[in-house]
Amino acid sequence: AADIKNPQNTIVNTASRAWTDTNGNYVPDCALLAPDANGECGPLSNRNFGNLARVSTIVDDDMLHGY
Repeated sequence: AADIKNPQNTIVNTASRAWTDTNGNYVPDCALLAPDANGECGPLSNRNFGNLARVSTIVDDDMLHGY
């Protein structure tokens, strides 16, 4: 239960994006930090990548600290 309250576990740390090498230079010709599709890169799969995720689990303090 303590893992749920750990802020480090609420960060979105995975994402992916499609890439098509249209000019054959083996380099993604796009702005990789931009989350929207641009150049040869598709959109980022999770726009919250690197940010805090919404946490919907609420843990009762009695469970963490006792009665």
